[in-house]
Amino acid sequence: MSAQYQRFLKVLEKWPAEKTKIGRDLGEQIRKKVTKLTGSEASLSSEASADLTRQIDALERLSNNVYAKKYPRQYDSTATGLTAAQCSQVLSSEFLQYLNDKPKTAIDYLQPKVGGKYIDMTFGAGGHTRRLLDSCPETTVYALDRDPLAHELAQRLSQEPEYAGRLVPLLGKFSELPQLLQEQQVSRHSLDGMLFDFGCSSMQFDEAARGFSISHNGPLDMRMDCGRSGGVSAADVLARAEEADLARIFRVYGEEKAAKKIARAIVEARGALQRIETTRQLAELVAAVLSDGQRLDKLQRPAHVATKTFQALRIFVNNELNEINYGMLLAQEYLRAEGRLVAITFHSLEDTIVKRHINGNVIEGVANPVPLKYSGYDLTHDSELLESFVQTNWRQLHRHVILPDATEIASNSRSRSAKLRAAGPSVGLELSCIARALALPSTIVARIPRLRLRYFVRFYSDTSRKMSGEAKIISGTLVAKNIREELSREVKALGEQFAPGLRIVQVGGREDSNVYIRMKIKAATEIGIQAEHVQLPRSITELQLLDKVRELNADPRVHGIIVQMPLDSDTKIDAHRVADAVSPAKDVDGLHTLNEGRLATGDMSGFLPCTPWGCLELIRRTGVEIAGAQAVVLGRSKIVGTPAAELLKWNNATVTVCHSKTRNLEQITRNADILIVAIGVPELVKGSWIKPGAVVIDCGINCIPDASKSSGNRLVGDVDYEQAKQVAGFLTPVPGGVGPMTVAMLMKNTVASAAKAAARAKRSNWTLQPLPLQPERPVPSDIVIARAQRPKNIGHLAEEIGLEASEVSLYGSNKAKISLNVLQRLRERQAGNYVVVAGITPTPLGEGKTTTLMGLVQALGAHKQKNVMAALRQPSQGPTFGIKGGAAGGGYAQVIPMEEFNLHLTGDIHAVSAANNLLAAQLDTRIFHEATQSDKALYQRLVPKIKGQRKFSPIQLRRLQRLGIDKTDPDALTESEYGQFARLDIDPETIMWERVVDMNDRYLRAITIGESPTEKGLSRKTRFSIAVASEIMAVLALSGCLADMKQRLGDMVVAFNKSGQPVTADDLGVTGALAVLLKDALEPNLMQSLEGTPVLVHAGPFANIAHGCNSIIADEIGLKLVGSDGFVCTEAGFGSDIGMEKFCNIKCRNSGRKPNAMVLVTTVRAIKMHGGGAPVTPGTPLNKQYTEENLELLEKGLPNLLQHISNGRAFGMPVVVSINAHVADTPAEHQLLKDAALKAGAFAAVVSTHWSDGGAGAVPLAEAVIEACKLPNKFKLLYDVELPLEDKMNKIAQTMYGAGKVEVSKEALEQVKRLTDAGFGKLPICMSKTSGSVTGDANIKGAPKGFTLNVESVYVSAGAGFVVAMCGDITKMPGLSTRPAIYDIDLNTETGQIEGLF
Repeated sequence: MSAQYQRFLKVLEKWPAEKTKIGRDLGEQIRKKVTKLTGSEASLSSEASADLTRQIDALERLSNNVYAKKYPRQYDSTATGLTAAQCSQVLSSEFLQYLNDKPKTAIDYLQPKVGGKYIDMTFGAGGHTRRLLDSCPETTVYALDRDPLAHELAQRLSQEPEYAGRLVPLLGKFSELPQLLQEQQVSRHSLDGMLFDFGCSSMQFDEAARGFSISHNGPLDMRMDCGRSGGVSAADVLARAEEADLARIFRVYGEEKAAKKIARAIVEARGALQRIETTRQLAELVAAVLSDGQRLDKLQRPAHVATKTFQALRIFVNNELNEINYGMLLAQEYLRAEGRLVAITFHSLEDTIVKRHINGNVIEGVANPVPLKYSGYDLTHDSELLESFVQTNWRQLHRHVILPDATEIASNSRSRSAKLRAAGPSVGLELSCIARALALPSTIVARIPRLRLRYFVRFYSDTSRKMSGEAKIISGTLVAKNIREELSREVKALGEQFAPGLRIVQVGGREDSNVYIRMKIKAATEIGIQAEHVQLPRSITELQLLDKVRELNADPRVHGIIVQMPLDSDTKIDAHRVADAVSPAKDVDGLHTLNEGRLATGDMSGFLPCTPWGCLELIRRTGVEIAGAQAVVLGRSKIVGTPAAELLKWNNATVTVCHSKTRNLEQITRNADILIVAIGVPELVKGSWIKPGAVVIDCGINCIPDASKSSGNRLVGDVDYEQAKQVAGFLTPVPGGVGPMTVAMLMKNTVASAAKAAARAKRSNWTLQPLPLQPERPVPSDIVIARAQRPKNIGHLAEEIGLEASEVSLYGSNKAKISLNVLQRLRERQAGNYVVVAGITPTPLGEGKTTTLMGLVQALGAHKQKNVMAALRQPSQGPTFGIKGGAAGGGYAQVIPMEEFNLHLTGDIHAVSAANNLLAAQLDTRIFHEATQSDKALYQRLVPKIKGQRKFSPIQLRRLQRLGIDKTDPDALTESEYGQFARLDIDPETIMWERVVDMNDRYLRAITIGESPTEKGLSRKTRFSIAVASEIMAVLALSGCLADMKQRLGDMVVAFNKSGQPVTADDLGVTGALAVLLKDALEPNLMQSLEGTPVLVHAGPFANIAHGCNSIIADEIGLKLVGSDGFVCTEAGFGSDIGMEKFCNIKCRNSGRKPNAMVLVTTVRAIKMHGGGAPVTPGTPLNKQYTEENLELLEKGLPNLLQHISNGRAFGMPVVVSINAHVADTPAEHQLLKDAALKAGAFAAVVSTHWSDGGAGAVPLAEAVIEACKLPNKFKLLYDVELPLEDKMNKIAQTMYGAGKVEVSKEALEQVKRLTDAGFGKLPICMSKTSGSVTGDANIKGAPKGFTLNVESVYVSAGAGFVVAMCGDITKMPGLSTRPAIYDIDLNTETGQIEGLF
């Protein structure tokens, strides 16, 4: 007796002592088999011996009680505690498979053959595909996977020499396979084998970022296709699904008993504003909920309590069960008669679907949710249905499910729950027998061996049905109900943010139309579509109706628009024009000319007309093959007949369209395999017109007299129903056929439209098409370059970057305003990378900061294919007509059209000027009226009687609250309260508010106002500032929304009263009026670069006076539009010591954003100037020191560059130095700057030629920025606002400028004290100093250390939210030079073009 047999007997002793027949038979069966293999006479090879050892190991594992949880212990006297019946059940599935001589692999069951075609339906890491290709030469394998990463792996594998031409990668889901195979010209019934390996691949589990694994913390995504086709992530499900739905998901898909507790915990977490976005967060939450229990897997090993929750989410997110069901149906469609199906499942639900398909337990193409054992004649009277349960299209290739052995589990623990099933299509000689019994033609009998059972059974049942004279009725009501249920699930998955919106527009009130509208609204409500009935009066005109349709087109909440026909109007309205006014993207009726044209050309990307689409769906539900069928359509109407014919044609039917002029109608229809009738004649089509077994779709609905009905009428179709059902194979009833399908497909279009809108909102990559550049040599002037490039239509650009039409207000074809609503729509989207472009201390000519920024975004967008947005300040007209002549960048890196950019744009600066000067006028007017009236008279004029009654305005009520007067009745105030309310008592000596104009005008630097006799001697000295120096411009740039802007405007301090208290714009009653003037100005302006990348232009505060940055709102919109992998590049005015410092300490402090990187722009010219080079003066030629190589001079100027690198690093940002190349530079000079920058700690230093080459010249800079943004964000602010004002000034001066200390004048000290006492001491500091030096003296170049910085005066910009420290005499009103740019700016009256803006 062999040692193995002795060991087997010991194992057997652990089994129950019960001596039942089943126990004896089971034991006898095992004993005989093992005895044969291990008896003394048997000689085993080493391989067979090892095999048997493994088999007995498996038996021992079972006997050691691993199934205790599944099978409760029945006996204490045995090791297993199992009954004999339980032993039999366990052994039949777990052990008996090992009694085979050698276990077969999945590849073995496929039986690869030379020249065979196979498909690996789940490529994953490619293991099965490799083994299949290696197993047999000249085989072809189609490798399908929905995972783009797996697809990339398959593509790489297909390029290896041994697999070239034999491996065909396919990207898509099971439901996309027919289209993919059609593209590969793979016909049906042509594959030799299909392999399914369900569940997650190792690649997906092991990649933390995919969010599948509990053990790897990452974002909770779980989408197997990486979001390729949109869809919700697991995190979205947890954030949006209702508690009951969550519980169902966990219970059904995860078989989780604690589903309700887990769902409740998730909802409670949401209520506490806690988003569950990572795998660790979910695992910890579930663990906390189920902390009292420990779980074991099937092998009795500890398992994480969240395993089933993760499993449920994965199955739900990926719609796995429906995909598996569809995959099994595809196997029947594509396998040859002798083909093989192999399916490996890992989850009981997966295995159930596969098992029931193989066993034939399928209803209308879907695995029966009720197991066979629960289907009995006592439960249903549908004998045909019951019979179908036991019919199967498959023959199993092994008796029992195959499980992995101990060796495989040891090598791959994830295989422990795997189950393998193998089958082939069921064919046999009995088919020929049945065929002959039915007296089928010999041609059909000859083909029987190649027929697959599914089609034969259908043919047989159809033939029987014909013989019995009854057609199968196609219930449109039931099909529509199934579609609505599926749509309801889709709507829930979309979430509230993308809830589908449907608007049904009706003119007049015809009752028949009302019936249809109520039906549509009811269906929409059931699904979760937000449907509204837009009822318009009969008196409406065509223009008014078109305006209403356009309004709905622009509403982002509306995804579908129906214009109910006929139009019941008093005036003549062109119905076709109205239908075509509906946006094709919202034409859910499918009647727009564009959608009709798409259908006619085979383009199914538009909306399909609902009734024809419903007809097609009903035909598909019959299972009849459309391709190759003879189809006849009776009727050619625009709504049904014509589009139905097109749909059938593009589904590969051979189509004949008949109409009222067609001859021999009956003869034509009798040849139709598929007959669609939409002719409008009651019961026109008789039984004699119909081919036996044909599919008949009746679209007609007619009312005919019927005395037997209480109403005296009944509804009939265009087909004689009673006659047709005796001949047809399939027939739709009336009512209950096509009608419900029309509404269902309408809802399907609406949900699809909402899904498209959601996909657009979530789309990570833009559909941007760059504009090509063809740089010329020598480089022409800026305006010549700009005019040589034709800009895109700005509406098209807005669409490319994901903006909705309602979010864009066009100002012509080249510029537009962007609605703030986009921030609400994209509130859940992750922001992109934030890059600030700053410069070294510039020469008076400027060093090309804007040009560099434009080159960078052109490189990122047009050459590196990144989502990128430039965010710029709007230029003031002062410098445009003064010294610069333009601020749009330069060369081949600029904003276009540059004329519109540099001049009025959309009028934002004019709005700022108007608001500023309105406040100034109100300020001086209030002083005048307070000086010339008594308290009571002033009060009565401020709160006048209107129709005999006084009433406070809202802004006056706010003043009362600030004063502590708790009264709302104007007549209830006392005499003293009159004066308290009416008098601001402004001290003219403390007035800080100045009038502005957007021009350089030195004669407005000091003026006297109030000189007219009407002002009664109340004159005072004041001055004008340039418009962009207004605090309102800074407010515009720092506001986060309309409410924030209004609050900031009201908080602006214009002066102090004689008691030392601040007087605000709100005290002057002007807040609301200012907000009205600035309402549109708060919206950023959209333009474009020379290469067609988007540019946001908004706000323009000066950097040496204010904080020198574009608006927070523009940056926020840009960051949301570009998405997490995109870039927003903005600039900070002048050198990093001024603009960048304020960008960080003021702008980022307000917005809460943390920039990822800083680009520092430098030039050889500027560094030479700081090294002691000759003065650089606009309008005069450069000294030869700047046009010849001079390394010594360049080296002396390096300290300035190093100071600015240090400035960026002080905020924790990686600094990328961009050397803006000029023609006279030499490679040695560039190398010197690069070496010095890197030595000083710059992340990278690159030479950029964007001025001459456009984006192509800035590609190295773009690549360096991309790499810098991959670093961990370590951004930090320079100081704490809690510090005293003087300490903050010192911190800035010492760190940013290299100063030793700040010296504050006596006047400034008094101002500091006044501001601190007034509550402004905790605001950030805005240092107003020269831009020509890091010191306070513009004549000092380089980067001196330890100097003293003088602060002459201090004032507050309370609305902007900072305190301004004036360092030296900084003018807020520039002047014109001897020869300003105005000499060169002109208008060509013949062409209308502007000239001279260089």
